Amino acid sequence: MADQRVDEKYTPMRDRHDAQHASANGYVGNWFFQREQRFLLNRIQPGLTLDIACGSGLMLKLAPGLDVIGLDFNADACRQARSNQTAITRGDAFTLPFAEHCFDNVVNCQFLNQQPIGQEQLFITEAARVLKPGGQLHIMWRGATTLIHRSVNQLSRTLNRVKGEPNFPQFVHTPDNLVRVAKSCHLSEVVRTMTLPLGPAEIQPQNPFAAIFGASHYLCLEKTG
Repeated sequence: MADQRVDEKYTPMRDRHDAQHASANGYVGNWFFQREQRFLLNRIQPGLTLDIACGSGLMLKLAPGLDVIGLDFNADACRQARSNQTAITRGDAFTLPFAEHCFDNVVNCQFLNQQPIGQEQLFITEAARVLKPGGQLHIMWRGATTLIHRSVNQLSRTLNRVKGEPNFPQFVHTPDNLVRVAKSCHLSEVVRTMTLPLGPAEIQPQNPFAAIFGASHYLCLEKTG
């Protein structure tokens, strides 16, 4: 699903949320957004960084040592990102308007959830293309099958129906499949883990409690020379 096909759904959603609030990026509240933000920022190496589907640009706004360029297809998101002092380019995540081998890092947060199976191949191929050798791709996406996420998602969908607001699709992308695709694009796995909403910052995916309390998958991939 190219960015154009979901753009109309996101425009009214962004109209309801302030650019400074994490709800504009799909989070329930700022507290959880800030928790995942800290988790991510501690894992990105310094350098020129592309934030694909950056939304309002909040995720990497406080990133020390990073020269960040955001990319989003949604025009409202681009305006919000500029208001948050993020350098932003409007463009499609599946056809990146950048040359090969130009970024030290590529970051993507809470985007794959809305993309059907099959689109991950296009996304990872493009991300790998613009990465420098030795550069890293950081992907964070909702653990759609965990108990806590299914419960929150069901409550959110019910509230949206009551309020007459649109629900957004939730597609399941497994880390194993993303790693398989990544290998075909000369990306190797560095770290695989899951975030938690409370307590420790992360939990190993093979831990039985991850299937209950896991919030977001996190995968770090590195481009081989």
